[in-house]
Amino acid sequence: MDLGYNAAYFIAGQAKVPALCYGMPGIAKTAVMSALSRKQGRSLYTLTGVCREPGDIGGYPSIDEEDGTMFMRIVPPKYLIDARKTPTNLFIDEIMACAPAVQAALLRVANEREVGDEKLPDDLDIYAACNPPSITPNGFPFEAPTANRWYHHQWEFPRKDWMRGMASGGNFLEPDVPVLPDNWKDGMVEAGSLVAAFIKSAGQFLMPESDEEGEPKIPASQRSKAWPSPRSWFNAARCLAAGGSVDADPGVLRKLVEGNVGRGASEAFFTYWDNLDIPDAEVVLQNVVNHDDDDISRLVPDLKPDQLIVFLGTLNGNVGRDNSLDRWTAAQDIYLELNNRSCETALSQCGPLYRAPILPDGAVISDEMADAVENTFGRALGEVGYGE
Repeated sequence: MDLGYNAAYFIAGQAKVPALCYGMPGIAKTAVMSALSRKQGRSLYTLTGVCREPGDIGGYPSIDEEDGTMFMRIVPPKYLIDARKTPTNLFIDEIMACAPAVQAALLRVANEREVGDEKLPDDLDIYAACNPPSITPNGFPFEAPTANRWYHHQWEFPRKDWMRGMASGGNFLEPDVPVLPDNWKDGMVEAGSLVAAFIKSAGQFLMPESDEEGEPKIPASQRSKAWPSPRSWFNAARCLAAGGSVDADPGVLRKLVEGNVGRGASEAFFTYWDNLDIPDAEVVLQNVVNHDDDDISRLVPDLKPDQLIVFLGTLNGNVGRDNSLDRWTAAQDIYLELNNRSCETALSQCGPLYRAPILPDGAVISDEMADAVENTFGRALGEVGYGE
């Protein structure tokens, strides 16, 4: 689905991955942020670092007293007080142009979601913007550990929309921006399974090698940009789940992954995904739900190990989105059939099926499943000496 310009940037921010965009001045970054906030019914608060002091962002110290004991506390700034009252989008502008002390305060807000002694509200989304380093005088690019916490996005200027608005006397169209549904996290099992299967197949893309002092071996030109780590792969999975919830097209999904883990790791990931050839888990599930005999072996496909992880992650995610009792029972039967084929790794993926919110009322763990788990994992624990 075509979600408009810069869809990946807004998807990442709503998935609670701090989103940073790079773009020239005057190309509607703030205007589009305002449009998103209006569409969501949220407040927009802009922090411009170049005209702020650290205390404006992280709060100022104050002396307080309790039970006769004096102590110091941090008085939070007004934007935190306002964000507690209404859902808010926080937009940090010119983040790489401000002094190091101010940038440090901004980064603590964005990366740790803390202001002084207090946490930001869970429903606050964080976005940031900066000009290209080449036109940022006395700029301070991110260090590698900080860069790894952000989704990085190259801003797309809506040229055609701007020209159309200019030709109509300045009547610009309201920017089209995607808004995530409340249940976007339902896709996390599927997205996480896909990432896990890829890393299992190509572990070299999990993170860069480190030098003798533990510093990641990242070229100087890439240290302030996206690069792969367990944290950024987790953020990529969140973004994939969020993108899937709004039917984002493949181009947007690629931007979401690349903006978290970098181009090289992203290209390897999508090459792997494109070549997996996974059967449609929903079709298999429906066939098992509707079957009229006890033998479902012909309905469940044979799968290679990496296909199995992704297929079952998708199956769990689909049942989570619609966990009617017949669908849940069919999923349990699929796991049992795969286990009967000596696919013991299948049972290692069944955990989400037996936990809230996927587990429906009235669900019964079959004796066959209980025996399969005991036989598989009991034997495995015995082999490593557990319980002896």
